[in-house]
Parts: sequence; structure tokens; C-alpha cells
Amino acid sequence: MRIALIGRPNVGKSTLFNRITGKKKAIVNDMPGVTRDRRYGETDFFGLNVTFVDTPGMEDPADTPLKKAMWEQSVKAIDECDTVLFIVDAKTSMLPSDQKVAGFLRKSNKPVILVLNKCEGSRDTASAAEVYALGLGEPVMVSAEHGLGMSDLYDAIAKLCPADEAVEGEIEHFDENNADEANGDKVVRLGIIGRPNAGKSTLINKLLKEDRMLVGKMPGITRDAIENDFTYEGQKFCLVDTAGVRKRAKVQDLVERLSVQDTFKTIQYAHVAILVVDAESPLDKQDLQLARHVIDEGRALVIAVNKWDLVKDSTKLLAQIERKLEQGLGYVRGIPLICISGKTGFRLRELMRQVMAIYQLWHSRLTTAQLNRWLQEALALHPPPMVNRRSLKVKYVTQIKSRPPTFAFFTNRGDIIPDTYERYLISSLRKVFNLPGVPIRIVVKGSKNPYQ
Repeated sequence: MRIALIGRPNVGKSTLFNRITGKKKAIVNDMPGVTRDRRYGETDFFGLNVTFVDTPGMEDPADTPLKKAMWEQSVKAIDECDTVLFIVDAKTSMLPSDQKVAGFLRKSNKPVILVLNKCEGSRDTASAAEVYALGLGEPVMVSAEHGLGMSDLYDAIAKLCPADEAVEGEIEHFDENNADEANGDKVVRLGIIGRPNAGKSTLINKLLKEDRMLVGKMPGITRDAIENDFTYEGQKFCLVDTAGVRKRAKVQDLVERLSVQDTFKTIQYAHVAILVVDAESPLDKQDLQLARHVIDEGRALVIAVNKWDLVKDSTKLLAQIERKLEQGLGYVRGIPLICISGKTGFRLRELMRQVMAIYQLWHSRLTTAQLNRWLQEALALHPPPMVNRRSLKVKYVTQIKSRPPTFAFFTNRGDIIPDTYERYLISSLRKVFNLPGVPIRIVVKGSKNPYQ
């Protein structure tokens, strides 16, 4: 069963969404209009298997193009849902926008549950006559912030829920750390990151072949990190659109700071990150900082130079981008660089092929025998340097994990390997075992024998 949370801005839709799903996935703020895209959350709601849809606030679509786009997002959520929770603010009088939304819902032929939110303390905070005048029946009084009235809300939903939607016990919630093991399928978490207005949402809409995300010329339209299920050539993906990240000094308001935190959390839990770069100002300092953050988190990285259809001298620009990439990220050679157009779909097939290829490399494992044969050759070619006037012996190497590939080196000097020699080992690993563009981590362990 799918239920859409509908209402004007700032009535508590996202707060109720977070309360019901049990996770603070939607950004909540007193400023109206924070939510701008649809967000889905599957949960076990008192034994009912339900998917709730958080939506943008519905205001007069004739006011601005952004309000029109947000209205259309909410309309799409209503069309695809089974039931609507129409949420009204109990602490304010009924506004014309409430009445406009109520009129639209009455014509939608969808079951509507009227929810009077913010009813903490006194239940006489709103005029009952006003609420009943909406013509949607008796309201369910709740406080999403304090968790009050949830059992009453369950009773109202259960009356409309088909019998086969009930589940025994609790369903398993999404686990970011084991996302690719859910239901036995490998789902690749693909984060789309970049500066504001680089074309991230346009790229996702083109991949999904629908206007799923709000897009526009005004930067900063996307605020929440929105997940979208997507299958490409048999491989399941979870595409995550994120807010654009500006320089830290330019981030002033709280909502933007929360959006940026969501973006960095997306990077932390992604398997692969696509850094979308604007071809009109490619790979500036902020782009390179984002790329370094992805590498530092141990995620696989693909760089997509977007808006390539607007470039006049492509050969010169590509050489300039490759030079910046070598200067800024030379320590991770071989990062895939694809020139695309999210608007026209130019080279998106190649982009997805590169994503799948680097995911396989990021997920790869090497045998201990292979690694130790390589180690002997690497040591013979460049012996370890002296450390504090004592010889350094690297005895053994093994891979202790993948995602990213992580290798343990056992030496006679504890955890001491000079940085320059560590970079040599990583470079040699990357070259010999064909691991271009993948973050490689090294863990150094010492011998327990003090006389070795």
C-alpha cells in the first residue's frame, strides 16, 4: 500500500514522514518549502506494510515556476498512491491554500484521511468547524513531533488497507552498510554529487526516463538526498540525487548546511559516486575537494563532465580538464572521465558502463599467493628504505577486505612505512593488478618478536 502525505508548506509532512518511517531522512525546518522532491519510505506501521511518500508543499502553481513544479510533484504522488493523508496545521486557521488542496483532493477520487497535526497539549487549538468545512470527514488528531495520536492514525489507515498488506512482526528496514545484500540482490548505491546547477537532477531524470526530480536554471533547487530505484542492463542501482555543495564560506543558512550534510552522508554510504562537473567551469577547486572527499571515504569515483553539447572547442577543453585532474588527483591515476550531456543523453550509456566497470574493480579481491609474488618483485625492484637507521623488512602481504581494496603489510618495524614507500607500493599495486581509479588502502602490522 502506498500513501502520499499531502498539504500546504510547513504543516509537518516531513516531520510525520520521519516519525512513521523511524528515520530522520527528510530535512525538517521551520522555513516553509524545504521539501521539493518526492521521497519514499517503506516501513512496518503497526503491522501494516506501507510505503509513505513525502511531498513538496502545495501552493498556488500560478505564483512561480518553482511552485508549479512542486505542485506537479505532489500531483504525481497523488496519482500513484492508494490513499492520501491530507495534513492540516492545527495551530493556524484554515488558509486559502488548504481549501485549494482540499478541493483538488475531492476531485481526485482517492481515499483521503484528514490529519490535524501539531495537536500537542490542547486539542482545541483549531476550530473544528473550519476543519469539517473542508468536506473530508472527521480529522485524525496527531502530533508528529511528539509521536502523539499514531495509534489513531493506524486505525484510520487500517480501515483502507487491503488484508494482504498486513505483515507479521517487523519488516527489515534499509541498512546502508549492507544495501547490496538486501533480498539476495546486489544493488549498487550510486551517489550523484557536484556543485549547484551542474545538472545532477537533469542527469537522473534522463537515466530514469521521467521527470522525477525538480530541475531549473536557479541553483540550489534540490535540497534532500533523494533515492531512486533504477535497473540498467540487468544491474539494480539505487540512484541518490543530492544537493549541490558550494564552498563552505558561502554556506550560511541552516537548510543549506543540512543539505550539505545529507550529501556527505550519501558519499559515505555510496558504492560509486558520479561527480557531475559543469563543462562551462570544469574541475574548479570545489570539484577537486569533492573528488578528494570521495577518495578519502574509500568510494569509487567517476567524473562526468556535463553540458558537453554546449562546448565549442572540445579538444582544448578536454586537454585542460585532464591536466587539472592530473595536478589535483594524480595520486589516484585512472579515474574514469566521461563527457556527457544529461539533457540530450549524449554518452550516458558509456557513463553507466564505466560505473559498472569501476564498481567491479572496487569490489575485487586478489589471492594471497598473487600478492606475495608481486611483493617479492616490488621489493627487488625498489628495496625498502632505512627507518631510524634500521633496516625495514616487509615480510608478507594479504588482502583483508574489498570495497575499497585494503591490504595488510607485515613488517619488522611495527606500523612504520615511510609515506613515499607506501605511495610506491600503492602505485605498483595499481599498475600490476590493473586497478585504475580505485582507492587503495594499506594497513601496516608489525611482528611480535622484538628481535626481528
